[in-house]
Amino acid sequence: MHIKVYGNKYPHGQAYIVDTPGFDDTSADDSEILKRVADWLAESYGVGAKLAGVIYLQDICQRRVTGATKRNFDVFDRLCGGDACNSVVLGTTQWTRVPTSEREMAGARETELQDNFWKVMIGKGSTIQRVDDKDTNTSPWDLIATILFKGASPTLLIQKELIEMEKSLPQTEAASVLRGRIDDLIKSLKKARASKEEVQALEREVQALKEKTFLDRLRFWRS
Repeated sequence: MHIKVYGNKYPHGQAYIVDTPGFDDTSADDSEILKRVADWLAESYGVGAKLAGVIYLQDICQRRVTGATKRNFDVFDRLCGGDACNSVVLGTTQWTRVPTSEREMAGARETELQDNFWKVMIGKGSTIQRVDDKDTNTSPWDLIATILFKGASPTLLIQKELIEMEKSLPQTEAASVLRGRIDDLIKSLKKARASKEEVQALEREVQALKEKTFLDRLRFWRS
């Protein structure tokens, strides 16, 4: 779950690839992961390190987009902010694992991502690419080259919020997505608790009716 930095030389100089844990990491909760990513971004911004861009990777073999996956992307979207979307590459991975018989289905999932979940960011300038796809022959390094070719130095929204606006992490847009999830869970818990209490009340009422019926019958046969 740790952030890892890899250096690599390119024709125009040295570049660093920062590998961060995803928000679906099972070794830590989303709030802890967001804190680690935010701390790194804030620290690097504070010392003048510039980002060239951001890559988001989605496994195309995932048969459906779950609520957790959508929430993870919403956090990513709010973390980047609209101004940095032009420097974001949305990559779909694991194409080499897709059997020929399921290529059409995988393509449909890719279209769903483009038309629904990634539509807003694509509309703001983000690009989408397949990784290690035999049809496009695109490697992970091609995604990095796409970013470096643009020559941009975006400042992510969360960097502006933490450094320039001096917000605390819970006050950021990215954190608001996680906070919204917590609020939803609390509401669901209250609803479930209320439903349970209603069920228990009904069960007590039914039991009381059964007891009343039994007593009425007992009185009848004793009369």
